[in-house]
Amino acid sequence: MAFSVRARRLTKSFDGKRKALDSLDIDVTAERLCFLGHNGSGKTTALSIIAGLLRPTSGSLEINGFEPYREREKALRSFSFIFEKPRLS
Repeated sequence: MAFSVRARRLTKSFDGKRKALDSLDIDVTAERLCFLGHNGSGKTTALSIIAGLLRPTSGSLEINGFEPYREREKALRSFSFIFEKPRLS
C-alpha cells in the first residue's frame, strides 16, 4: 500500500544551536522509503520525526495528510519503520 510523505523546510535543532536536520523538502508517494547518506546527515532524525517520535523545531511534515508527531498512534498504525541499530530497551 502506497503512502505519501510531504515535508516543507523540516528542521530539527538540539539545544538551540546544533541542527540535526536543516530545511528538508520532500514530496513522494511510495510503498517503501529509504534514506541514504553520510553519518550525521539527518537520516535518523528525519525518520524519528516521520515516525512521530520527535517533533520538528520548525517546518511541516504530513504523512497521508496528517502530522505523525501530533497523531502518533495513527502514525504507528499507518506504517512500519526500521532503524539501522534498533534500541529495544
